[in-house]
Amino acid sequence: METGLPIGHHYMACDHAPAGGSATWDLADAALDFHDRNCVTCPHRVPVRLPNLTSLLQQRDIDRKRAADDTQAREERVAGQRAARQFARRTLRAKLSPLSAAIVDHLEEIDQGTSKDAEAQLLGAAQLAPETFTATIVEHCFSLLEGREGWFDETGLLLLQKLQADQRRLTCCALRSLGERRSIRVAAAIVEVNSALIDESLIDTALPALIDLANPEHMHFWGGERDRVPVPLIVVYRAQPDAVEAGIGKLLDQRAPYLVSSGARAIQALVTENKAIASHFSRSLLAKLARAHLLIDARETGYSGEDEVIHRLQDALALALESCPEETDALVAQFIASAASEGEVRIYKAYGNVLHNRRDRDDGRSVSITTARVALKRLISAASISDDERVLREIHDTLSFIGSELTPVARGELNGLLGAAMLLGDRIQRFDAGPIENGDFLSRLEHRNRLGVLVNLQSDLVKWAANAASGDDSATEQYIEILGRLPEGQDQLRSVLVRSAHRLMQTPSGLNAALPALYSAMVGTSVRTRSSAAEAIGKLTRRGLEDVPELLYEAFTSLLFDPYVMVHRVAVDTLEHLTLPDWLNERSRAAVAAWIDSYAVSRMDDRFLLQCIQIYLRRFSTDLQKQTNVGKNFVALMERMKSDVVAEKISWLRHDLRAAEGFAELVLRILADPDVTHYRQDEILNALNELPVSTIQQHKAQLEAIATTPAIDRSLSDALVETLTGAGAWEEAARINETIYSRIPDTVERRAQKLRSNLNRIATKYEEAIASGKVAILPELAQEWRQTEAQIEEHRTNHAERRSPFTDLPGAH
Repeated sequence: METGLPIGHHYMACDHAPAGGSATWDLADAALDFHDRNCVTCPHRVPVRLPNLTSLLQQRDIDRKRAADDTQAREERVAGQRAARQFARRTLRAKLSPLSAAIVDHLEEIDQGTSKDAEAQLLGAAQLAPETFTATIVEHCFSLLEGREGWFDETGLLLLQKLQADQRRLTCCALRSLGERRSIRVAAAIVEVNSALIDESLIDTALPALIDLANPEHMHFWGGERDRVPVPLIVVYRAQPDAVEAGIGKLLDQRAPYLVSSGARAIQALVTENKAIASHFSRSLLAKLARAHLLIDARETGYSGEDEVIHRLQDALALALESCPEETDALVAQFIASAASEGEVRIYKAYGNVLHNRRDRDDGRSVSITTARVALKRLISAASISDDERVLREIHDTLSFIGSELTPVARGELNGLLGAAMLLGDRIQRFDAGPIENGDFLSRLEHRNRLGVLVNLQSDLVKWAANAASGDDSATEQYIEILGRLPEGQDQLRSVLVRSAHRLMQTPSGLNAALPALYSAMVGTSVRTRSSAAEAIGKLTRRGLEDVPELLYEAFTSLLFDPYVMVHRVAVDTLEHLTLPDWLNERSRAAVAAWIDSYAVSRMDDRFLLQCIQIYLRRFSTDLQKQTNVGKNFVALMERMKSDVVAEKISWLRHDLRAAEGFAELVLRILADPDVTHYRQDEILNALNELPVSTIQQHKAQLEAIATTPAIDRSLSDALVETLTGAGAWEEAARINETIYSRIPDTVERRAQKLRSNLNRIATKYEEAIASGKVAILPELAQEWRQTEAQIEEHRTNHAERRSPFTDLPGAH
């Protein structure tokens, strides 16, 4: 909207087009596809403007001609190579016995692809009659493998493995196959068995394939995870640890994302063999994360964008932190000092992975307390000193979840958590009071977003502190003491501490310790703190609510009458979750009624008014009252509200007010608003269909008018036809389908749609005729139905080929 640029895919349309076409990012591709489906033989083609299709078609023809020439040249080259192999086999065959000559025949069949069973027969002969494989045949097979003949690669490896041929030479062939990513599983199995015979010089090229087998990339378009086979990589590492680690280092030094990801995935796969392996590459991992925009090339499509390689590097760094937390954290401090903002964010994400154990692993290990504490201290430090919004947002994302296993860690860092929250309180006050540059809408929005990041992060730190203090008398006392010692003017931080006080009240001792602070907050002078106290009460567990004294509920009901909007809105929201003592119910009812009266006059916030109405209906109204004066008055109030506001609550309104006077008219008003029905059509229709049949009959003219409104969503018209027929309003339903049919243009492009619409029109007229007793016209309608079905089938058959998708993918450029 800001740039004015088109968003989404593009497609072509024409009244004379019997088939649609593809929608593509590049309109040129859509235009070519549309041309092939519709325009080649069309007599209505008229050049409109430049650029026209001619240049695109010419370029596509050139590209196709070039592709055809390349294919022909490749086929000629392959044929020449095959002819040379045939000559070599004929020469070899002339020197062999009949049984051995049959082996050469099988090789010929595999090369030519003339027999599906040739490979099985060849491998079977190796199993049952290995003596028929003479030295010259074995040498010929090795020459094919070493000549990198792809057609023989997997068969040759399996064959020579069965024959127990020169294992060192076979292992070299297997390593070369891995380097070329051919026959990976077979080659890896050979290398696994012969790890002592590995040629160290071939490890670098074979390593990516072994890594892919052990720890494959996430290929989202495959629809699931690929199997992991880590043993070959681990065996090679045991045999050649220095060479493998050198290879991993080279992969991490590359710029190609796939190769960098391979290095990180190798660390993940080998950590079960060597717990310290990740720490050997800490500097490389940090360098890549800190300067990824400089050290990693832009990712090609087909994987998951940059995320795959970055996530793998972060997981590997998390392993390094687990292995050597203090040393790795010290190294992180050095890199962060000079890292760009996005580099900091990537590194801190690794700390989040450590803290929440988010990495993929199958060994069931948990993060040590020492490592988790190092990670938490680093994040607390960054939250205290960083001014970068992206860094603070990443820390917020990490700290927004509190795992129960992290409670001891947080308890050990309670002072740090609360200290960081206090420092953020000062920054929040300064930032909130500071000027807004430019003062335009976007500047105000950006200022609000940055303030929100600071406030949310402070809330996270306090939640961690409160969660840590819960169940520990000493920590709870420390938390309450800091709350009580806050100086005047620290209302923002005080309100955050009060809001999380419910976490302390899970035990009797915690409840007793927190109650005085909660009472003080509810009767204090700070609007923000009173609001937080009401919110804290609403978050108490059921057991906690059972243990609190009734005096707390009495103090809470005073908040329902609080004149400040921030307080009474939160109190009303909390009331929905509380069960008050009977002697306080009348007081709470009076408060809710007062706010209904007040907001009905001021119209300051219809959503809050609707919330109060909902509470009043559910807590304080009988079924008779809902059907009579109370329901009638509330419906009258909602008639003055915007349709979208009422539609948000229509699902529960239909249960409480469907029998109230005026409710049907309210539903129809909402139904007639296309902006509302676009998002809440099903909910509104449910409310409509639960009305009595007599009410539907009474408003059938209005429903017909809504269903025939120009540009109305077709699904809504169809749904209203069903509603009307269900209520016996056959004439109105028939007229709706007649109108829908008549509005569809009779063009080639819309022909199929018009024919399908005609079936609906005929079906409704048929039902109307039965209901009204006009049975004489039924045969005529039945005949028209059969004719329309025949026309639909004829239309489908005539244009089936051009409507078939992806018959020839366009390739203009």
